[in-house]
Amino acid sequence: MGHIKNIYISYLPNDQILSSFRRGIVNSHELWREELNDEYYAIVEKKEDFERKYFRLSEAFIKDFFNEMEYDISLLNRHKEYEELFGIYFYHYIYDEFWEFINGLDDKEFFISLLYIDNIGSSDKSIDGLKKIIHREIIRNRIQIPEILKSVFIAMSFDSDMKDAREKIIEVVRAQGYKPMIIDDKEHNQLIVPQILEEIGNAEFVIADITQHRNGVYYEAGFAQGMGKEVIFTCKDSDFEAAHFDVKQINTIIWKNVFELENRLEKRIEAMMTSTIEEQHVPF
Repeated sequence: MGHIKNIYISYLPNDQILSSFRRGIVNSHELWREELNDEYYAIVEKKEDFERKYFRLSEAFIKDFFNEMEYDISLLNRHKEYEELFGIYFYHYIYDEFWEFINGLDDKEFFISLLYIDNIGSSDKSIDGLKKIIHREIIRNRIQIPEILKSVFIAMSFDSDMKDAREKIIEVVRAQGYKPMIIDDKEHNQLIVPQILEEIGNAEFVIADITQHRNGVYYEAGFAQGMGKEVIFTCKDSDFEAAHFDVKQINTIIWKNVFELENRLEKRIEAMMTSTIEEQHVPF
């Protein structure tokens, strides 16, 4: 059994609350899907773009979900699609088929599955919509659930010279209560680009160390910013002069040694977290 699923099982409410939670989810979901379908049929052009955003799910999300919940992933159809932008094939799943599977679970599995969905990151628009429904029902039914660590995506050179800096960044991220995510640390058999994009979408924010100026790091940082993610840039002082012009205009943590990197990165994350909390409590 998955570790997270095991945690949620210990927080199962009584049968009455489980039943109320399910009814609320199903009814709200039905209304939401009707509104989404009306919006889809009203579109004259670019229906394909709308389908991608709201009717399809990424393979990485589905695999993570089925692995954690220990369900049989072969019960869902896997669809192949060519992505011209990257010149490679992606696999995706259909949201409605996924929902049909979820809705077919018993009340306890239904509850646990939706709690897991509510607490993991996803770049899929349909999952964002489902999360809003889940969150409302959690509040309405006064359900207490444990907080799962959010991830931070780390983009940097994996050269052996960067080992100490890499370990220090990981240490700081963990000390701040986040789960560090570095793509070569995650076991997967998928193409590297889709996996990176998925993890960036899942992350709370991104740390991009541009030392050695790897093109991949710039690409990942730019993609994260395009998604509206907060990106903390860092760079060793001896390499900063060679940084891209656009990056030089950004408030970058320039470090001489790993101890300075640790100290300044800690302060930056703490300041960012404080700013976020204050924004959430600004009165209108």
